[in-house]
Amino acid sequence: MSRAMSEAEFVEFATVQIAVIDRALARHRPAGGHCCSCGQTLPCPPAETLRLRRRHYAGCIETARATAYGARPAENGR
Repeated sequence: MSRAMSEAEFVEFATVQIAVIDRALARHRPAGGHCCSCGQTLPCPPAETLRLRRRHYAGCIETARATAYGARPAENGR
């Protein structure tokens, strides 16, 4: 049976996910013309999905850190 992650465990998980996404995004660069290095046309749909996931996890980390200091993210000046 599984249990929910603690906030610290989730931040660690999200940090690892961002690192994995960054490595995957490194394989998606413009390759000349209208193509990504993966062969898709630009804008590359897989790269866009990866960027969305990265923003999601970065936002989760920001929220976790802000709430750890007693502030909501919107009040944290970001």
